[in-house]
Amino acid sequence: MISFRLLLGYTLALSWVSLSRHCQCSAFLTGPPTRRGHSGKIGSGNSNNGGRIPPPRAANRHDDWADDGFSDEVVASSFLQHNNETDDATTQQQQQIATNNMIMRGGSTKPPPKSSDHDRVLKGGKVTLASTASYWSDAFGKAGQAVTKPFKSAGQAVSSRLQSKEQKKEQELLDKLETTKVQSVVMVPNTTVVPNEVVQLAARRSGLIGNPLRTDRVQDFAASLKKWYQMRGYILHSVTGATLNTASATAEIQVQEPHVSRVPVDITFCKEMVVDPETGNILTFRQYKERHMKRKTFGHRSITKADTNTTFVQTTGKTRPSRIAQVLGLKPGAPFQWDASRWRSVSSSGIFARVLQAGPQRMQDGSVQLQILATEAPPRHLEYGVSKSLYTGSWEGEVDFQHENLLGGGESLALQVRRGTKDPEPSVTLRFSDDKFGMPGGYDVEAFSDFIGDTDAEGGTKKGKSKKSDNAEDSVEDETPPSKEPNKLLDRKGMRFTYRNPIETKRIRHSSASTSLERTATQSGIRETIGCGSLTLGPFRRELPLDARSSIDGRFTTGLRVPEGSVQAELSSDKNTEIRGGSTTYQGLTLLPFTSFRLTTTQVLPLLSSSYSASSAAEPEKQPSLALRHTVSGSTRNLPQHEQNAMGFSSMIRGGQSKGGISTYVTGATELRIPLNIMGGSKRIQNLQQDASVVLFGDWVSARKNNGSPFAFEKSIGVGFRKIAQGIPLKVDFCYAGNGKIKSNFGLGRDFDV
Repeated sequence: MISFRLLLGYTLALSWVSLSRHCQCSAFLTGPPTRRGHSGKIGSGNSNNGGRIPPPRAANRHDDWADDGFSDEVVASSFLQHNNETDDATTQQQQQIATNNMIMRGGSTKPPPKSSDHDRVLKGGKVTLASTASYWSDAFGKAGQAVTKPFKSAGQAVSSRLQSKEQKKEQELLDKLETTKVQSVVMVPNTTVVPNEVVQLAARRSGLIGNPLRTDRVQDFAASLKKWYQMRGYILHSVTGATLNTASATAEIQVQEPHVSRVPVDITFCKEMVVDPETGNILTFRQYKERHMKRKTFGHRSITKADTNTTFVQTTGKTRPSRIAQVLGLKPGAPFQWDASRWRSVSSSGIFARVLQAGPQRMQDGSVQLQILATEAPPRHLEYGVSKSLYTGSWEGEVDFQHENLLGGGESLALQVRRGTKDPEPSVTLRFSDDKFGMPGGYDVEAFSDFIGDTDAEGGTKKGKSKKSDNAEDSVEDETPPSKEPNKLLDRKGMRFTYRNPIETKRIRHSSASTSLERTATQSGIRETIGCGSLTLGPFRRELPLDARSSIDGRFTTGLRVPEGSVQAELSSDKNTEIRGGSTTYQGLTLLPFTSFRLTTTQVLPLLSSSYSASSAAEPEKQPSLALRHTVSGSTRNLPQHEQNAMGFSSMIRGGQSKGGISTYVTGATELRIPLNIMGGSKRIQNLQQDASVVLFGDWVSARKNNGSPFAFEKSIGVGFRKIAQGIPLKVDFCYAGNGKIKSNFGLGRDFDV
């Protein structure tokens, strides 16, 4: 305590000596010292009666001294010193101040006197105050350090003596942590997801390697790793901490990588029910609607589901959670990885009517399970309509029954029955499909029995032949030499297997391969076995400038025909050298190989930019566009007759005639599509779906038969109208084909697009 008092006294003495020196320096700057009540000379004026002029800074209270806190003391001291002076002396002092300041007024041309002494006084005062403040600040700071240093040393010594061995060891580890530079980074536990190259790159970028382990560097490393996790679907993986192994200078990064539960997916099925406001009972919408209809009174109106109070009730479902897990790639024990594109395929597949909630949930053992709360869509559908046969060209009525979730994994079973007005028998197709929710590996298995006859039930002439007389000079003959067609076709029966995306989707996004085995028969009972395989590529879509788009797709088919019975003997004779030229013989059987191909290109070119046709609604309004489509198809001479007929019908242009069986054709179509917008102020008219349009078109085709005949050219132009009625797209075309007649053509379906 005595030493502390001596030290404090010594410090104050030094401060007093230093302050005295600064005061002497200030006095030297302001002038020689004077006695109390007398002042020195300033400028060229002399003071009267020993009157003292107040300091110049006191006249300007807005200067820098006001900030230092000393100006009030100077003014007060000056006021006390001059309190007893005479009025004359005061007047003389004010005149002297005005003379020293020399403020020029009006048009005075007298220059102000030099104020070097005045500035010197101001600067001297500032220097004195700044030096004094700095000195005392340093003095008190050093004094405080000198006073507290012994106490700090004593405290550290006492704490080090009182620390246990564990605390001392911990302190040593903390000291090493602050100074040890990280040489390597490892993941604990050893990650099975992140490659070591990614870990080392993130460590270098965050500054972990080569520097001491710090919180900000660990956070930068964790952010980089989290970003890598998110990009690859590991949405629950993260960095939880970091430790430093001082012996090896290795930073051990703790990560959390949850795994999939033993049951990867759990689905809770529910259905929407109506709460009866009168009884509080839960009813189906049909039951509630029936009750509502029974109490029909005056002013009654029909009720919709939006007008009712509904709730969700848990129920049972058919969809298998294991199948959903398989599609999403969730395997028990594997790291949890979320694929958003696969989930979109599942949610939009149609097996769920509404997904109320879907997300990963932590289980008690730390694993993750995907839990889904959804309502199932009705799996059974019955549809009906009309279609046009590809083999006969006639209209057929169609009934289609389909179950879209047969085995609980999105598999569908469809039964389709078609029949024309003059067909002696219906066409039946049974199809089982499993598209794997749009993932690679989907397939279709199909069994079919199609009527492919080219005559009516009574054996008369086909409808297409009756129209041949109207345009005989512009159409290709529809008659086939008797030697090539022993009898008229009747039907075909067989099976087809289609495999989707056989080629890796990274190379070709859309592809399919199919193989079929079928047996054709004629009205007289002559049969032929046909086996073929096909590969379909595309469509390959591409975006073009100015909102234009294009696509291209192709199909290649190869197969083999094996005639039976009398046809086999006839083909083996020398009379049919033309057919035998493309055939081979194997173990007494005549084999007729064939190939065919088809290539189609489509372009749609908007005539106006989207900026000029943007609508205030959520969807932009339709705009005029130019659509182009060209197709080229060819085959060898042994192509089956019903496939030749199919090529003939598919190559028909609007307003043209059927060409029968052909082997090669090139066709093109050009359409100018102009949407029709119903203008009006009525709200009902404004809410109508604007789906009507007018189409100006021009078609052309060049085709030839299989016997080497020349190409026949045909063209047509016309106008068409489009409208969707009750969800069915209707088309009506009026066209002129150059024969002096305007024909109408009715069709179903949308116009071609990309």
